[in-house]
Amino acid sequence: MSPRPGTRAAFERRGGAWVVLLLLITACTSAGAGDAGLPDAVATEGPDLFRLAVHGSPTGSFLSVRGSAQRRAAYIAGGYVGVDHARLPPGGVGRLVEYTVGGFRTLCQSDEVLWWAVPVPDPAGESELVYAVGEGGRVLRYREGACETVPVEVTYPEGAPTFWGIYGRSAEDLWLVGGSSRPDGPKGVLLHYDGATFRQEAALPPEVAGRNLYKIDGGVDGRLYVVGEGGVILVRDPRSRAWSRVSSDVTRSDNRLLTISCPRSAPYECWAVGGLGTALVLSGNQAGFSTSPYFSELSGLSGVWVEDARNAWAVGSDGLTMHFDGHVNGRVNYRPAVALTAATLHGVGGRDGVVLAVGGELGTPTPDQRGVILVRGDESERFLFDGRSYAATGSLRRTVGGFNQ
Repeated sequence: MSPRPGTRAAFERRGGAWVVLLLLITACTSAGAGDAGLPDAVATEGPDLFRLAVHGSPTGSFLSVRGSAQRRAAYIAGGYVGVDHARLPPGGVGRLVEYTVGGFRTLCQSDEVLWWAVPVPDPAGESELVYAVGEGGRVLRYREGACETVPVEVTYPEGAPTFWGIYGRSAEDLWLVGGSSRPDGPKGVLLHYDGATFRQEAALPPEVAGRNLYKIDGGVDGRLYVVGEGGVILVRDPRSRAWSRVSSDVTRSDNRLLTISCPRSAPYECWAVGGLGTALVLSGNQAGFSTSPYFSELSGLSGVWVEDARNAWAVGSDGLTMHFDGHVNGRVNYRPAVALTAATLHGVGGRDGVVLAVGGELGTPTPDQRGVILVRGDESERFLFDGRSYAATGSLRRTVGGFNQ
């Protein structure tokens, strides 16, 4: 892929090998080459689903975003993916970022990359707790301006796992999933945290053995859904509290499922995305998941967010963004012809009409790895990130088609 106008260099498509874990689970087809970079100036021909709010931030990559249910805010997790920790400042490998209208600020920094964050009500008051999880078995908690590491008592003989996902509706009911990029690392990691103690789920289906689990989300009926390697989808029944394998029609070898999202209102279908060379998109519930036929021309997808029962968003490599109908066999309503960035977009989420897509130079394992954030629903002309100002660029499509006109 040759550099586009206004870039120092674009990512080289399918070039080189990915590094460490990321390279196993980002579902991207781009790899860094040379002095690969993000746009200095962004082409604006044709409308987009987003505007480019933060580009080239010296923060590492951003990996996920989760909206708050209590306040007009969202939380972003990320870090310097695949970068040797010795080349970075102490404690400066990962970060937890808060978004509010017009700005982003770092709440916590970590000695490990953070992959996912979830806000929950604070049982001790009216404020909000934010938990962030990541590599090296790291669990952080943010409360009222203070960050602390939460010790995880569960150990694995193969070493510390990476927690790739976390979900919960309260501080006394959190679920973590993970594994390892190492062939000999821990697999099938699924922990419950009751606010005091972590516990590895023991009675998991045999199909989970030897497989990484990547993300977890919950349905409006109280069921929990987990996705992972081998096209595995698990569901937990809230009454029996038992985990079982959900049937799906995934048959191809390109079957790694990276993210799942369920709407917060009924009727609902959960959506899962993944694939490496070719996009894999499934929808369903405890009765089973089926692949959608409308996404086969896309490269791998790494992020999905079901905003409601009729609107869903997905992101992937080479700045891919799209909106589709969030119902069974949903169709793509809009996909921009020209991407705002050549960076990998790894996560998408939001709340109250604001949608954020986040990513960065995931294939550039150097200390100058940079992040990118796209925004829809925030009309700010400039965005502050830790005091640094970025001009918002891009021509926004005001409607997305389908049910969201």
